[in-house]
Amino acid sequence: MKPKGGNRKPAGPHGFIRKTRKNNKEGLSSIKKRIRDLGRTLKKGTPTAAMRVEVERKLKALEYEYGEKYIDKHEHDLSSKYRSVKLFELKKAQRKVRRAQKALDAAETDEEKKKCEQELEESKIEQLYIEYYPKTMAYISLYAEEKEQKNVERNVKTRQELKNKIKKILDTHGDFDEISREYRKQLRQELLAQGKIFQTIGAENEMEATEPTSKKDSTAEDDSMKDDFFE
Repeated sequence: MKPKGGNRKPAGPHGFIRKTRKNNKEGLSSIKKRIRDLGRTLKKGTPTAAMRVEVERKLKALEYEYGEKYIDKHEHDLSSKYRSVKLFELKKAQRKVRRAQKALDAAETDEEKKKCEQELEESKIEQLYIEYYPKTMAYISLYAEEKEQKNVERNVKTRQELKNKIKKILDTHGDFDEISREYRKQLRQELLAQGKIFQTIGAENEMEATEPTSKKDSTAEDDSMKDDFFE
């Protein structure tokens, strides 16, 4: 006989039921309500100038948080949508790396070695393309055939752009997470232009002083994808 509550979700470290991602939309609604409330407070006026400054500070922080959560949700939705495709392509890319390395090890002439080194570098770039593909963008496959001709030129351009960035980072021993940060900022600007998030001049620098939760979520999802591969 199963104990009562056997089908309940496992509790978190403090005994609370862990919230799922579906609550992210509720989080956005809650933040938006608080933003409206603070806006009304400012319109009505505050008893002191110091209090007004504090309300404005809280409002700016909430507006920035709203934008970050909005982008987090966008990233999570795309990660879920393309997870299987990326796992499949990651396996294929890793096989290509192993084959290229094996061919390089077996190469005898300088000409053969040079050719194998180029193939190995290209295979590694393809693997890194999959692992560090910007989560703010719909995934553009490395190996699948293009279904719509009108997207071919755009996709070829985007793929090559990302490969060039990866090669540059490899050559300079840079930070691959810079790719994610660059495209995340790009999406933020697009959402601002569309009026979907709030303009928060100056808030970015203040908030980026601490590690954003989105980066933690992103890292967790990357690790999860790699764990699935090695199972």
